[in-house]
Amino acid sequence: MSYKTLVISVTMAVVSFVLWYWLINFTDMSESYARNIVLLTIVFMQKLLHVEPITFREWALMLAFAVPVILVSEVYKLIRNKTHSD
Repeated sequence: MSYKTLVISVTMAVVSFVLWYWLINFTDMSESYARNIVLLTIVFMQKLLHVEPITFREWALMLAFAVPVILVSEVYKLIRNKTHSD
């Protein structure tokens, strides 16, 4: 279980950093607004920081960046199940 947590955590960190970098450098978004969008992906930070709602386009963007995290998790489970069943 701890290895799975590590793999998913590293994936989330990389995806969050890439998202933040992309938002700042390629969408001309301010650093503070980009940081708020990235923090929206972390549930407990939403209440702590009182972040504002975002647009549908921004939600679609978040979904696009969440898909790799889900895929890594599912591929990890698939590989783990195949190696443990043999």
